[in-house]
Amino acid sequence: MRMTRSTILMLTALAVLGAAGFSRGTPEPLKEVYRQYRMWRGAREWRGVLRAGLPPLPGPALAMEDFVAHAGGRVDGMRFTNSVEALDHAYREGFRTFETDFQWTSDHEIACIHDWLGTYAEMYGPGPVPDLEHFARSRVMNRLTPLTEARLVAWLGAHPGARIITDVKDRNLEMLARLRRTVPDAAVRLIPQAYTMAEAAAIRRMGYLDIILTL
Repeated sequence: MRMTRSTILMLTALAVLGAAGFSRGTPEPLKEVYRQYRMWRGAREWRGVLRAGLPPLPGPALAMEDFVAHAGGRVDGMRFTNSVEALDHAYREGFRTFETDFQWTSDHEIACIHDWLGTYAEMYGPGPVPDLEHFARSRVMNRLTPLTEARLVAWLGAHPGARIITDVKDRNLEMLARLRRTVPDAAVRLIPQAYTMAEAAAIRRMGYLDIILTL
């Protein structure tokens, strides 16, 4: 059973089944889904079932390209940095799909950060929403390189096979239309998230091939 993004979303809802245990009447396919969920949870944090200390389970082994590096992935013990270094590290580890957060700067440019409130204060220091120049010369936790639109385009160009799942926090369609123009082969390299059915239809009309509907 291959772990796709849609499968992972479904498995999250099934996680509660493991806490109560299965009954003798539980269908075998559902049991297998939960076994795969356990494999995913272990591999997500520890890069493989064996290193996670989980017992061997039936089915094919999962490769790192089956997983998603959230917010660029973990680097130097830090998560959610949306940094160039996080993407680099996760790519070296074998990831090929990366979720990245997107926001608008004060001058209406693109910055990869979860929010301009708690996250910005924690990772960059307190202050108002920056313009692109200020954001680009800042450092995440005083050492990591923040992702701008230009840096993301350059990174994708240097990393074949990498794909970015977008999590746009505001004016989603406007940003996706822009990225469609500025990211080479964006229809394939980007996997947009849509937050309503109407958004999904609009994103499809932009020409994106894969879309995640997040409700």
